Amino acid sequence: VFVFPVFWKKLPPAPVVALKTVPPLSRTAAAIILCVLLWGGMAGALRLQISGNLDALNSVSDAFTQDKALFDKAFSQQTAASGLLFVFGEDQDLALKNNEKVSRHLGEELAVSLVYPSEYAKDENLARWRKFWAQNGEKTRELVRQNALHWGLKPGAFKPFEYLTSLVQDPDSFDFSAFYNPFTQIAGGYAVVNMVPDNPAFNQLNVPGVKTVFVSAEAIRQDLIAGVRTEAVKILLVTLLLAGGLIFYFFKNLRDTLLTFIPVAGAFSFTFLVFWAAGIQVNLFILAFLPLLTGLGVDYGLFQVIKHRAGQNSALYPQNALVAASLSTFIGFGVLALAQHNVLFIIGLSACLGIAGAALSALFLLPPLLEAE
Repeated sequence: VFVFPVFWKKLPPAPVVALKTVPPLSRTAAAIILCVLLWGGMAGALRLQISGNLDALNSVSDAFTQDKALFDKAFSQQTAASGLLFVFGEDQDLALKNNEKVSRHLGEELAVSLVYPSEYAKDENLARWRKFWAQNGEKTRELVRQNALHWGLKPGAFKPFEYLTSLVQDPDSFDFSAFYNPFTQIAGGYAVVNMVPDNPAFNQLNVPGVKTVFVSAEAIRQDLIAGVRTEAVKILLVTLLLAGGLIFYFFKNLRDTLLTFIPVAGAFSFTFLVFWAAGIQVNLFILAFLPLLTGLGVDYGLFQVIKHRAGQNSALYPQNALVAASLSTFIGFGVLALAQHNVLFIIGLSACLGIAGAALSALFLLPPLLEAE
């Protein structure tokens, strides 16, 4: 506004760039095409496949993906999604004890219970061993002496263990939490965190006297997608309201203000329609990119509306300017579609589709609709 005009003074007339013209559409044809485009865009938006997997935002090698799949399979004991089972207690040992109750209720040991026995479980195990040696010690020792050679054991192989169980046990000094800490501190106590299969049955888990909470990984992804959708809708509504209010302030005409947003509708509709038709799954960054498409679409709409208000014979905002602006932006953002990174790729692809939809709508659909009835 203030700097460029200084350099435009005393310049020779700009050469006329001739573009191949296309016969204009009638108002009826333009309205029908716009309605079909809007219908397709709404259908595509409702069926848009959005990935809530945060790993999809990273760009990793095939080897890393395969290794991670093997790790997930081994750690969660399944190939499908996993979930987190929280078992609560007033202190760490009570949380472990409650975790063992849950294991008995389920009929199978949770991994944390195998690695982290509670003090109660340790005392129970020790009492059982002492009872065993008291009742079966002599018989076991004789059995070992008779079969030591066959089993490859020394005759006194179990004497150290028998002696150890007879002693008063000192507190265990080995801290396994240096390798893996299953505890999370909460208000009023602790919770043991177990990774378990993503089974909805864990939501109905009812162990008397034990509080548990199951968090599904799939549910988290769905909540994330729903939250981002909601925020995206809010941001778009605010963007449209602010832009619409500003344009109405300058035009003082509701019809021209609404027509200015036709390229915006074309950008969104064409993008969602292609994503739906091609079955493309997008990541969360597509929703963050939509406000930019709104701004670009409004720009192209303003080009045409201001040209129409200035008169069709006016050289103000010629058709060439809109084509040049859209192509330069298309190239600038579109090259991101060549990127190997998932986020950059989806932004580049969205830019290609959105800018194409906005430019085509501004060039071919908006002018017939601007004509007076």
